Amino acid sequence: MGFILTMLERKIRKKIEWAFYNYDSLKESAKEYIVEIAESQIAVNYDKLPVQSSNDNSIERAIINGIDKNIAYKWCKVVEQTIEHFEGTGKDTLIRCKYFEKKRNWDIANRLYISDTSVKYWINDILQYAFVITAYQHLVFEKDL
Repeated sequence: MGFILTMLERKIRKKIEWAFYNYDSLKESAKEYIVEIAESQIAVNYDKLPVQSSNDNSIERAIINGIDKNIAYKWCKVVEQTIEHFEGTGKDTLIRCKYFEKKRNWDIANRLYISDTSVKYWINDILQYAFVITAYQHLVFEKDL
């Protein structure tokens, strides 16, 4: 998997890191979008209500489809799934220190008791894994590679 990210262009790496650095604002944007969709679907038009009840909840389906298409939500999932994957390995701490607390690599190395070079390798591992999720979520396209 080390080969994947070394072959990526710098802009792909920066795009993935941007999502990590901006996770909080992306999460807030996704929440606002969910509320907006939910509120727009709550309004009921009594003239068009079905006479029979059905198991199909079209409002719920519309909300889920809207959320799944939201780019901010997808980027949040990339960050969350990456953290979950590395939970308990020390790399989860590195993610929190580097991208959420915005600490320098040297400070992270001291906190984790590893070398600065190891920090760089770990960051590369993290970004490689995030790239795979990003590709799966269709956030990186062929033109970006």
